[in-house]
Amino acid sequence: STPSNSSAASDVYKRQIEGLSYVNEEKSLESFMEPGSQKYEQKIQIRKEGYALLKKALKPSYELSYEEYLNGIGCVSLNCLGSSICATYSLLNHNCDPNTTMVYTSGNSFHVVARRDIEPNEEICTSYVDPEDGLERRQFDLYSWGFICHCERCTREGVDDLTILL
Repeated sequence: STPSNSSAASDVYKRQIEGLSYVNEEKSLESFMEPGSQKYEQKIQIRKEGYALLKKALKPSYELSYEEYLNGIGCVSLNCLGSSICATYSLLNHNCDPNTTMVYTSGNSFHVVARRDIEPNEEICTSYVDPEDGLERRQFDLYSWGFICHCERCTREGVDDLTILL
């Protein structure tokens, strides 16, 4: 390929990586583990040990805070499928009534396919949770992604009246 094509592809890739969704891994742990519990403290200790090992491996001139490290772990855990980081797929927003779904193919690959006709200018969305679940289960699962969903479906089903046990 020509240098300009290569440069353009590189720019697209950089924008995709910058656009990856992320959540602080420690805050994500707090959404489904009791802070202070033995299991929670073990997970935190493992992360601290991983951070110390990574710092040893990095050049001394490279500054990486513990917060940046946790955000990096969260980014990977939110945007990976098996051992692959899915930069393009991670750009899709969530909706409990998604217009796309992921279809796995052979190996470690997948395709995003439409679940229904998508109107011009309609946002292409996927579901981060099982859309067949009820409102309470979806909201509980979505909290580990760092948000409470207020999509049209959740609003219609009464998310504003729901007391979520978090």
